[in-house]
Amino acid sequence: MPVRPSNASQPVIDYTKTLLPDAQVILDSRRAIDCEKASLKGARCLPVTDILGPQKALANFSGLLWLLGTVGLTGSEHVVIIGDKLHEQEFWAGVLFIAGQKRISILTTPLEVFAKNQLAPGTTRSKTREKVYQATMRADQIVLRSDLLRIVRSHNALVIIDGRTENEYWGNELTAMRGGHIPGAQLLSLGRVRLASDKPPLLHVPKGRSVISYSRNIYHSLVYLTSLRARGIPAKIYLEGWQGWASDGALPVDNVTYRDRRVPLRAANKTKSAPVRFSGSFYIVGAVAGLCIFAIGYFTRWMING
Repeated sequence: MPVRPSNASQPVIDYTKTLLPDAQVILDSRRAIDCEKASLKGARCLPVTDILGPQKALANFSGLLWLLGTVGLTGSEHVVIIGDKLHEQEFWAGVLFIAGQKRISILTTPLEVFAKNQLAPGTTRSKTREKVYQATMRADQIVLRSDLLRIVRSHNALVIIDGRTENEYWGNELTAMRGGHIPGAQLLSLGRVRLASDKPPLLHVPKGRSVISYSRNIYHSLVYLTSLRARGIPAKIYLEGWQGWASDGALPVDNVTYRDRRVPLRAANKTKSAPVRFSGSFYIVGAVAGLCIFAIGYFTRWMING
């Protein structure tokens, strides 16, 4: 993980191996139960599940800004995000970036490395706002579906990059209604971005052109945006990601593939209940039992009628 030197010009988002002295707020992205047990001193517990709905859908932004106030944020602070899953830390960094946070650092050093005197139980967020989040959202960094469609159709000179895997990009692996990629998008996977150093540059962006990034869905698109921004690529974000684009059958797709909804015959045979089979002796026993019942009934009737 490349970490920018301290004397370099600091971007809004960066990675750090040490807890920076100017950090004003520490956010712990782990599960609340883990954070409350032990975290860095002064840390506030803010697991990603607090703002994610089913299928990792993001809460509305008005609710999000209210939630940021429950951990004492106004947007003007330098926030350090800690945790045990890098993608969760990067997700929160992406959310804070869009929300307008002044500066965000991601601590890449595991908490186990820190001395015991640096640890203390984390504090859960308040049930009400402690402060009013006042930063101006970076709404200009969000590209809407209609705007992206207009860009694609006009063959605008913007650079579109896809952060998914190569199999997803070419439609070999489907994670949405359709496979493929947005027309004109270049493949620059998140894995490649994370492994790359600052040299050579990951992406050549001609002067005057903007970069639009997207990944699998809202969650992964924000993770991808964080990784790009921390490495000096001033990308904007198509927030819905591929799942949003692929869900609209009227939108154009390169290398389009479709999910085969037919159930293979072999699979159907495996799931179909096996017919119940009886042996020959079963039929013989059944016939004898039937004759006995008939004889008893006939004898009983004869005795009653005299």
